[in-house]
Amino acid sequence: MKKQKAANHSQLEKVGTLTKGGDVITIWRKVDGIIINLPEDFQYFMEENGELRPFEAFEEESGGDYPIPSVLEEWIEKKMAEGYKLELEIEKLDYRDLKRIVAGKTLKEWYSHFLSYYEDEDGNFMLWVWFDRWEKARVALDISRDDFEAYWALLQWERDILVNHFRSALYDIWVYSNDVVYYAASASGKEKTWRYGKFPLKDAVRYIERRGRRTGKLPECIVKRIIEKNQPEPLKEEWGKWVARQVWRNIRDAAYGI
Repeated sequence: MKKQKAANHSQLEKVGTLTKGGDVITIWRKVDGIIINLPEDFQYFMEENGELRPFEAFEEESGGDYPIPSVLEEWIEKKMAEGYKLELEIEKLDYRDLKRIVAGKTLKEWYSHFLSYYEDEDGNFMLWVWFDRWEKARVALDISRDDFEAYWALLQWERDILVNHFRSALYDIWVYSNDVVYYAASASGKEKTWRYGKFPLKDAVRYIERRGRRTGKLPECIVKRIIEKNQPEPLKEEWGKWVARQVWRNIRDAAYGI
């Protein structure tokens, strides 16, 4: 393993802290551009009593699996057994704040990769068709150790929290998709058909496209306005655009994908 490079705080991302009484240990991370050669391009640092030092977080492994920071995880677990409390920065994030950075990637970038696990071979987003209940979708995400190296380079607690943030976003896509289809069915005078689960998704797609043509708006803009009708306040701009795009894709691909 190559020796880790020196770093200063301006180059680092705060991962979290370990605290016990007045003792504070801060965990930092440095990600050098696109991760190609883990762990050399993905470094952890420890700061205690004003001293910042590199931490050899990754154990040497053989085989095709991407490395995980198991050495650092074991060290943190020992500290927690000593009475230290672990607080991670990712815990403080709102899952809808897509511009926030985790390990050099925005939440939007993380979510886009996670969503790819719900695509079929042709790139269609078949979530609606695959699952008839949210619980099935929630547990379906399975990231193999030989895929998505940046994910496995996070701490195990960060991985769990990041996936839970994504599941919250996925849940919103699921709920909003139902809301939009229900709105289209009601506007078409077919509310009862929707209640019996027989309102065709193609009809929902056609309804959105017709409204788009009449108003000169893109379909995702129509979807966003429909979603906001059920919200106490408008969605945040970045989140609203993103989730509306995913809802439109979800409904459209489910209607025409198979």
